[in-house]
Amino acid sequence: MKLTSNVVLRLFMSKRRSHEEDESEDIANIVTETTEIVGKFNLSDHIWFCKNLDLEGFGKLSKDVHRRFDALVERIMREHEEARKHGTGEVKDLLSILHDMRR
Repeated sequence: MKLTSNVVLRLFMSKRRSHEEDESEDIANIVTETTEIVGKFNLSDHIWFCKNLDLEGFGKLSKDVHRRFDALVERIMREHEEARKHGTGEVKDLLSILHDMRR
């Protein structure tokens, strides 16, 4: 799990996962929580009249995970953009390529 996480983070952001980095832990927690939400049985998926009801609280939980994921991605992109402006982002990673394509 740690090896896969390091490879993916290295590909996208030129970073490695370590226990000291809060950002890496946040990413791992968000992925774990997303996997748990997707893997759980949701009554609303199987009973048509429960579609608009959040009986198990999945809607609230998924909105919370989504909000935290968006904040994390925004912070990562802002830091990456600042590093590129100051010339410290020398390594081309996927995030740099996507930034270049956006321009």
